[in-house]
Amino acid sequence: MTADIDAMVSIAHSFLGSDAFDFECEELHPVVMLAMAREKLASDGDRPDTRSEKGRETYESFLKQVEETAVALNLDSYPREYRGKFTSDLRAMFSGSERSYRVDILEAALTFTPTLMVNGLVYQLSETVMDHAKALQEMWLDLCQLLDLWASPGHALGQARAELCARLLRLDVAWAEFEDPPRAERRRGRPGGHGTARPPVAGRRRSAA
Repeated sequence: MTADIDAMVSIAHSFLGSDAFDFECEELHPVVMLAMAREKLASDGDRPDTRSEKGRETYESFLKQVEETAVALNLDSYPREYRGKFTSDLRAMFSGSERSYRVDILEAALTFTPTLMVNGLVYQLSETVMDHAKALQEMWLDLCQLLDLWASPGHALGQARAELCARLLRLDVAWAEFEDPPRAERRRGRPGGHGTARPPVAGRRRSAA
């Protein structure tokens, strides 16, 4: 076990340098796995490859790692009570009020499609949704650029933990606002209600036991 921890710390130092000390020991593993998952993301030319089986798997893995990293960093999740307004088939796709980042949601935001097809159901996206899609795209790019910076040789970083926490929080807010049902009107249904949201809180370090 000690050897595994030492190896993870060594990997973290390889791309974070002294900034690896910004993280608690238990945070380093998900952070390293996140950076490695970013390197594996498949692309189709200059576009994310979310259509091929292999490409989709890389994005599923990355999004799962984003969730796990946010939990490890003790970040608050944007409230998702609005999912209670989803139809039963759509609600079943998510893990309650957890982040539950999905590739099809990301794909809809990154490609700016005016419609969203989920489990055979067609959702017509309003202009407001498109604005939130652009915000999600920006926050996605923001996170990827940070991870790319870590992977570049000779980079100057500083405050790595704070920078990562800020990007993960902004991504979560943008994701939830894009997902919010009043902004995604189904062609043959009614828009859902809107829950009252509170802003998420940056990652707090766990108190020593």
